[in-house]
Order: sequence, then structure tokens, then C-alpha cells
Amino acid sequence: MVKEYGFDASRNVRDLGGYKTKEGKTVKYGLLIRGISTSRFETEHDKKLFESLNINTIFDFRAKGESECAPDVIYNAREYIRRSGMIHPDGSDIDFSPKGMVKMEDIFEESSAGMAFPLIKNDVFKKFYEDMFFNVSAYGKMFDILLEGNVPLYYHCSAGKDRTGVASILILLALGVRRKDAEADYLYTNICLEDSINEEVKKCEDKIKENPELEKIIRHIFGVDYALIEDVMNDIELKYGGYAGYFEDIFGLDKTKINRLRELYTE
Repeated sequence: MVKEYGFDASRNVRDLGGYKTKEGKTVKYGLLIRGISTSRFETEHDKKLFESLNINTIFDFRAKGESECAPDVIYNAREYIRRSGMIHPDGSDIDFSPKGMVKMEDIFEESSAGMAFPLIKNDVFKKFYEDMFFNVSAYGKMFDILLEGNVPLYYHCSAGKDRTGVASILILLALGVRRKDAEADYLYTNICLEDSINEEVKKCEDKIKENPELEKIIRHIFGVDYALIEDVMNDIELKYGGYAGYFEDIFGLDKTKINRLRELYTE
């Protein structure tokens, strides 16, 4: 079912099409594509492949600092939008650029000192995730783009796993895809990134020998972790009795708008 696009830069560029909805329809292929920053498409193969997708809108969920360090190549897209998928309570970006991470040094595990990428404390990262499901600035804007029909849409963060993963969950749920299938798409990232995750684990063999729990943390940071989405999704279902009320209350997606999305992106 999952359509990967075969980019040299990463396996984790794939189509959201093919998932079945509760109404018996199917999410259309070629309109909703999740991935990584287009700055990482360096080979001629990748450049030509991206151009062939005829992307209309590129949506960047990275912080400003991250996008400035590795600016997207716009190719033939008509519109580029950047809204940070993770934000602090004051609305400022949670910035994973080198400068941004220096400012947030208190959120990292002490055991990751000296690693190429410091490991974020689990409770902190879980709070980041919980807040993403209510980030109207980024994900509300994403739904605006979808309602306007400005597709094909290519949406991404850095590795295409966390901020992009939540975006994909939200889109699929809004289109009427079952929760278990939306979760399966989220977790498929671990299959796409398996080689790079194992490489990071291998790099840290010595540290893992000293602290075996570190391997689990590394796998969750460089991949995705179901525990990060489970509680917040359970809480949403408990509070709203499902997702219809949640989408209307948080993102203003009433029945008319939900039906519009499903007309546009399912068949």
C-alpha cells in the first residue's frame, strides 16, 4: 500500500495515498506527499524525480533557524510556506538548528553528552508532541492549503518523521482513515529509516554497553515512538468522543469543510 518515491537522499519520502477510509473510499495518490527538506535532494536523479511530482505547494514544518541553515529548493512549486510544527508556549519556534539547540541545552539527556545529536529527555519530547496536536498556526494553516486545493502538496520537516508524522496523522484522520492505519503510517517511518537508525546505534556501542537503556532512547529519537502519540490521541478521543469534535473545535473544520476535504482527496 505504501508508495515510496525512491529518492537517493532518503527512503522516507512517500505518498499518503492508498489508505482506505471508514466510508470505503481511498485516499488519492499524487496529491499529498510527505518527506524531507528539498535541500537534501542533491543528485540529478533526486532533482528530476522531485520536479516530476509537479508540486504546487511546499510546506515546511521546520523552525526558522533550521530552514535558514538548509533552505528548501523551491523547484517549480508555486508557493512555499514555513510554519514551525513545534512551538514553545509563547509561540516561538522550537529550533533544532545548532544555534537553537545550544539555547535549549537543558532539555537534553546528560548521557548524550558528546554525541553528534543530543538526545532529548523523553518527558520533554512527549510534551512537544502533545502540543503539536493543538498547533493551529502550523497545522491549521496546512488544512487551509488543503481546503483551497493548492496541491500537489509536499510537506516536510528535517527527517520527515515527527512534525511531518503528526501532519500525516491529522490529514488521514480528517479524511476518515481509521486511527490504526494513521498510526501505521506514522510507524512506517521506522522501516524507512531502519538503516540510519541502526547506524546511529552502532556509533554509540560503547555508550550503550555502559547504559543499555540508551539504545532504546536512540531508536526513539532517530526513529519514531508510538508512546509519543498514544496518550494524546487517547485523550482527544476521550474528551471529544472521536475526532469530529476535535477537528471542529481546534482547527475549525466543521462538517462542511471535512466533507470538502474528503471530496478533494478521496475517491
